[in-house]
Amino acid sequence: DNGRIIERTTSLDASKHSIMDLFCGIGGFSHGFEKTGEFQVASAVDLLGDRLDTFCANHSSATAYGRDIRELTIKQIERDSPRPFVIVGGPPCQGFSSLRPFRNVEWNDPRNNLGEEFVRFVSSLRPDWIVFENVVGLLTHGKGTTFKSITAAFEELGYRTSAKVINGAHFG
Repeated sequence: DNGRIIERTTSLDASKHSIMDLFCGIGGFSHGFEKTGEFQVASAVDLLGDRLDTFCANHSSATAYGRDIRELTIKQIERDSPRPFVIVGGPPCQGFSSLRPFRNVEWNDPRNNLGEEFVRFVSSLRPDWIVFENVVGLLTHGKGTTFKSITAAFEELGYRTSAKVINGAHFG
């Protein structure tokens, strides 16, 4: 199964900055950007069909890819969507989360490497900005090596990085 592509049903507004939302879920992350009035989601990726259906209901300007991000080619994105001004995303956190009983204690959980896919998209598409979100457990996973390797990859691409732990509940 190659997944599915849901084409945009409304046109993009050229006066707004385009967003690519990786691991988009229902689209809450990119929704916050759109609420500013300066951004519009152009493309999104998520593996789970029910989440993607909700995302598309709320972001009709986006082309959505319902497939494993590891199987999605940059050429396909470049063909279907404009270069993103910003890429946002929060790769799956089950392997890093400190919440029990849902924590996956398997070191080799393949979801733990999905940050590398985020880096692959950034490396190829070169947005002006990136926002990478995850749980606080990412900071200590692998004695801090996982977090350090992700930030080092962004810095090698020429991005300045800044990290901060926040409580999302304080931001509505």
